[in-house]
Amino acid sequence: MPRSKRRWGALRKLPSGSYQARIIDKEGNRHSKTFDTRFLAEKFLEAMAKEIHGKDFKNYKIARGKRIRSYGIQVDEFDAMMLDQDSKCYICLGDNGLIALCIDHDHKTGKVRGLLCNRCNRGLGLFQDNPELLFKAVDYLVNGVIPIPREYPPLKLVGN
Repeated sequence: MPRSKRRWGALRKLPSGSYQARIIDKEGNRHSKTFDTRFLAEKFLEAMAKEIHGKDFKNYKIARGKRIRSYGIQVDEFDAMMLDQDSKCYICLGDNGLIALCIDHDHKTGKVRGLLCNRCNRGLGLFQDNPELLFKAVDYLVNGVIPIPREYPPLKLVGN
Protein backbone atom coordinates (compact mmCIF):
# COMPACT_ATOMS: atom_id res chain seq x y z
CA MET A 1 0.00 0.00 0.00
CA PRO A 2 1.28 3.49 -0.77
CA ARG A 3 2.51 5.31 2.29
CA SER A 4 3.29 8.93 2.72
CA LYS A 5 5.80 10.13 5.27
CA ARG A 6 5.05 13.54 6.62
CA ARG A 7 7.07 15.67 8.91
CA TRP A 8 4.51 15.05 11.65
CA GLY A 9 3.43 11.46 11.05
CA ALA A 10 2.57 8.84 8.46
CA LEU A 11 -0.49 8.30 6.33
CA ARG A 12 -1.40 5.25 4.28
CA LYS A 13 -4.30 4.15 2.16
CA LEU A 14 -5.78 0.82 3.25
CA PRO A 15 -7.12 -1.83 0.83
CA SER A 16 -10.64 -0.88 1.95
CA GLY A 17 -10.11 2.63 0.56
CA SER A 18 -9.98 4.27 3.97
CA TYR A 19 -6.89 6.04 5.35
CA GLN A 20 -4.83 5.26 8.41
CA ALA A 21 -2.97 8.07 10.16
CA ARG A 22 -0.13 7.22 12.56
CA ILE A 23 2.06 9.38 14.74
CA ILE A 24 4.60 8.63 17.47
CA ASP A 25 4.77 10.93 20.49
CA LYS A 26 7.92 12.01 22.35
CA GLU A 27 7.72 8.97 24.66
CA GLY A 28 7.58 6.59 21.71
CA ASN A 29 3.87 5.74 22.05
CA ARG A 30 2.05 5.15 18.77
CA HIS A 31 -1.23 6.85 18.03
CA SER A 32 -3.22 5.69 15.02
CA LYS A 33 -6.71 6.03 13.73
CA THR A 34 -8.59 5.09 10.54
CA PHE A 35 -10.66 7.61 8.56
CA ASP A 36 -12.96 7.53 5.54
CA THR A 37 -11.15 10.38 3.76
CA ARG A 38 -7.56 11.46 3.42
CA PHE A 39 -8.46 14.98 4.53
CA LEU A 40 -9.83 13.79 7.88
CA ALA A 41 -6.73 11.63 8.43
CA GLU A 42 -4.52 14.65 7.75
CA LYS A 43 -6.55 16.74 10.21
CA PHE A 44 -5.99 14.05 12.86
CA LEU A 45 -2.24 14.17 12.20
CA GLU A 46 -2.29 17.95 12.49
CA ALA A 47 -4.13 17.87 15.82
CA MET A 48 -1.78 15.24 17.25
CA ALA A 49 1.33 17.05 15.96
CA LYS A 50 0.13 20.29 17.52
CA GLU A 51 -0.34 18.55 20.85
CA ILE A 52 2.98 16.66 20.71
CA HIS A 53 5.37 19.09 19.01
CA GLY A 54 4.03 22.44 20.20
CA LYS A 55 6.05 25.44 18.96
CA ASP A 56 7.75 23.63 16.06
CA PHE A 57 4.36 22.68 14.67
CA LYS A 58 3.09 26.23 15.19
CA ASN A 59 5.87 27.54 12.90
CA TYR A 60 4.88 24.95 10.27
CA LYS A 61 1.22 26.03 10.52
CA ILE A 62 2.18 29.71 10.13
CA ALA A 63 4.12 28.95 6.91
CA ARG A 64 1.23 26.81 5.56
CA GLY A 65 -1.26 29.59 6.32
CA LYS A 66 0.89 32.19 4.54
CA ARG A 67 1.07 30.01 1.43
CA ILE A 68 -2.70 29.49 1.39
CA ARG A 69 -3.48 33.16 2.06
CA SER A 70 -1.15 34.18 -0.79
CA TYR A 71 -3.97 32.99 -3.09
CA GLY A 72 -6.47 35.33 -1.42
CA ILE A 73 -8.29 32.71 0.66
CA GLN A 74 -8.24 31.81 4.34
CA VAL A 75 -7.09 28.47 5.78
CA ASP A 76 -10.66 27.55 6.81
CA GLU A 77 -11.83 28.21 3.21
CA PHE A 78 -9.07 25.92 1.93
CA ASP A 79 -10.11 23.24 4.43
CA ALA A 80 -13.74 23.58 3.33
CA MET A 81 -12.67 23.16 -0.31
CA MET A 82 -10.75 20.01 0.64
CA LEU A 83 -13.86 18.61 2.36
CA ASP A 84 -16.12 19.55 -0.57
CA GLN A 85 -13.77 17.82 -3.03
CA ASP A 86 -13.20 14.84 -0.70
CA SER A 87 -9.43 15.62 -0.83
CA LYS A 88 -9.40 14.75 -4.53
CA CYS A 89 -8.52 16.64 -7.70
CA TYR A 90 -11.56 18.36 -9.20
CA ILE A 91 -10.72 17.15 -12.72
CA CYS A 92 -9.33 13.60 -12.48
CA LEU A 93 -10.41 12.72 -8.90
CA GLY A 94 -6.80 11.73 -8.04
CA ASP A 95 -5.36 12.44 -4.61
CA ASN A 96 -1.91 13.75 -5.67
CA GLY A 97 0.09 11.13 -3.80
CA LEU A 98 2.47 12.55 -1.22
CA ILE A 99 1.95 16.20 -2.16
CA ALA A 100 -0.89 18.53 -1.14
CA LEU A 101 -3.40 19.47 -3.82
CA CYS A 102 -2.59 22.63 -5.78
CA ILE A 103 -4.69 25.75 -5.38
CA ASP A 104 -5.76 26.49 -8.95
CA HIS A 105 -6.48 30.10 -9.81
CA ASP A 106 -7.17 32.31 -12.81
CA HIS A 107 -3.93 34.09 -13.64
CA LYS A 108 -5.77 37.13 -15.03
CA THR A 109 -8.18 37.74 -12.14
CA GLY A 110 -6.38 35.89 -9.33
CA LYS A 111 -9.66 34.18 -8.37
CA VAL A 112 -9.32 30.68 -6.91
CA ARG A 113 -11.17 28.07 -9.01
CA GLY A 114 -10.57 24.88 -7.05
CA LEU A 115 -8.03 22.28 -5.98
CA LEU A 116 -6.19 20.17 -8.54
CA CYS A 117 -3.51 17.50 -8.58
CA ASN A 118 -0.10 18.46 -9.98
CA ARG A 119 -0.74 16.89 -13.39
CA CYS A 120 -4.07 18.60 -14.03
CA ASN A 121 -2.83 21.92 -12.68
CA ARG A 122 0.29 21.80 -14.86
CA GLY A 123 -1.77 20.67 -17.86
CA LEU A 124 -4.01 23.72 -17.61
CA GLY A 125 -0.93 25.89 -17.23
CA LEU A 126 0.75 24.35 -20.27
CA PHE A 127 -2.39 25.11 -22.27
CA GLN A 128 -2.11 28.70 -20.94
CA ASP A 129 -5.60 28.46 -19.40
CA ASN A 130 -6.89 28.82 -22.98
CA PRO A 131 -10.21 26.99 -23.57
CA GLU A 132 -9.75 27.12 -27.37
CA LEU A 133 -6.49 25.18 -27.13
CA LEU A 134 -8.10 22.67 -24.77
CA PHE A 135 -11.05 22.16 -27.16
CA LYS A 136 -8.61 21.62 -30.03
CA ALA A 137 -6.70 19.12 -27.89
CA VAL A 138 -9.93 17.23 -27.13
CA ASP A 139 -10.84 17.22 -30.82
CA TYR A 140 -7.37 15.89 -31.63
CA LEU A 141 -7.66 13.11 -29.03
CA VAL A 142 -11.14 12.10 -30.19
CA ASN A 143 -10.68 12.38 -33.94
CA GLY A 144 -6.95 11.89 -34.38
CA VAL A 145 -4.84 13.58 -36.99
CA ILE A 146 -6.75 14.81 -40.02
CA PRO A 147 -4.44 14.41 -43.03
CA ILE A 148 -3.70 17.53 -45.00
CA PRO A 149 -4.06 16.85 -48.77
CA ARG A 150 -0.72 17.36 -50.50
CA GLU A 151 0.34 17.17 -54.10
CA TYR A 152 3.63 15.53 -54.87
CA PRO A 153 5.51 15.78 -58.17
CA PRO A 154 5.54 12.57 -60.23
CA LEU A 155 8.51 10.30 -59.56
CA LYS A 156 11.12 9.98 -62.31
CA LEU A 157 12.71 6.59 -62.70
CA VAL A 158 16.43 6.70 -63.34
CA GLY A 159 18.26 4.12 -65.50
CA ASN A 160 15.53 2.79 -67.80
